[in-house]
Amino acid sequence: MWRYSLRFVMVVAILPAACLIVIASYSVSYLWLALGFATMYFAFIPVRARSGSWMLCGSHSLNQVWQEKKHFGSQNGDPDFPQTLRRDVIVVGSGWSFLLRKSSVPAGFVVPSRHWKGLEREDGEARTFWKSGTSISEAQAYLRKTQGRTLVSPPSFGDTTLGAWVFGGSHGSGGSLYSSGVGSVRVYDVVEQSHFLLPPPHTTLFDPMDSEFKRRYVVTAVELVSVTDRFVDRVAFDVDDEDAAARYLHTPTYIRMIFVNKRAAVAFTWSPTTSESSSTSTTSSGLLGRLLPPWLWTILPPVGPRFPRRLWTQRCSLSHANMFAPSVPLLPSVASLLYTNFELFVETDVTPHLLLRLIETLQHLLLTRVSGRCEIRGENTSVIYLDFALFLLRCDPQVVVDAVRGVVGPRARMTCHKGKFQVKTG
Repeated sequence: MWRYSLRFVMVVAILPAACLIVIASYSVSYLWLALGFATMYFAFIPVRARSGSWMLCGSHSLNQVWQEKKHFGSQNGDPDFPQTLRRDVIVVGSGWSFLLRKSSVPAGFVVPSRHWKGLEREDGEARTFWKSGTSISEAQAYLRKTQGRTLVSPPSFGDTTLGAWVFGGSHGSGGSLYSSGVGSVRVYDVVEQSHFLLPPPHTTLFDPMDSEFKRRYVVTAVELVSVTDRFVDRVAFDVDDEDAAARYLHTPTYIRMIFVNKRAAVAFTWSPTTSESSSTSTTSSGLLGRLLPPWLWTILPPVGPRFPRRLWTQRCSLSHANMFAPSVPLLPSVASLLYTNFELFVETDVTPHLLLRLIETLQHLLLTRVSGRCEIRGENTSVIYLDFALFLLRCDPQVVVDAVRGVVGPRARMTCHKGKFQVKTG
């Protein structure tokens, strides 16, 4: 398998791409501009997928790791997950964790899960079983178009595989009305060379609060539990006092999050509508609100936080609300090189007072000690997720961890999301 160092990519691919873009800016040539961005796009593919989950990285095919030419659970005759695997196999999904952790692949025989994807079977209206290499967006599109159903709040990036969702302990942006979209999962034990069905909850093997991956176990199929797609109302408001913090915590919501930077802390919530009389699937208070989704607001220059919050008042379907961030490989890949992304899982009693103190502490840090932003999530008042993206020139994750610990206290259990950059929390 090819190994790409960051220096190699910068010299061989990224710098020439940057030169092409500069030439295009002076010559006003769309051809040169297209060539520049195309080169940049392919330059970042190996950076994003050091794990070998993309074909350009020379990953192994599923046939190469079969010890027996047998299948199980095949519904359409296509090759499914093999009965037995080599003991040194390393199965990867979209390869995000290796990039975000800034780590190389463990020693072993790397296999991308893209070789087994698609719907296996439907167990009634609300339950469907999928091969673990299927992406979240593929499953969501099927549920929305064929059944009029959706997951309540899956992880933000749609190209995350279902297996990686379970294996990495990922979460979405669920609110107080959140319900898990994952039922039972089929797991392969590499050591025992056997398959078994793991019912929810999956914390015995894939605890989100556990900072280490258990690579002995491979997720081979995932049962999705969907709900009827429905209309929701999106509202944005500043969290600048305890009343606003209480509104965020106690309003019934399907999806909720708070974006924190040094200038503002803005909450976005998606709540059940009081009426579904709208004749269109999506309504908004203005054109700018449609052109400026919440995720884009977080990366805008200083003028962004000054936009009136009513711009983001919108009615849409729950499935549309879950399409929170675009699956554009180039943008996240570039950001991962410029930022350090780590996420803290904190188990504590989340009150309006604690939430406001936490926001004020983070804003002070972002103003004085580090540069970047934080996204606050959590589906209940017993756990809070703090997702940080810190700019590499002003990046000190340990300062952030210490500041959070000072707010939540020494007894709160705190761990790092295992699929992102690792910081000492003890």
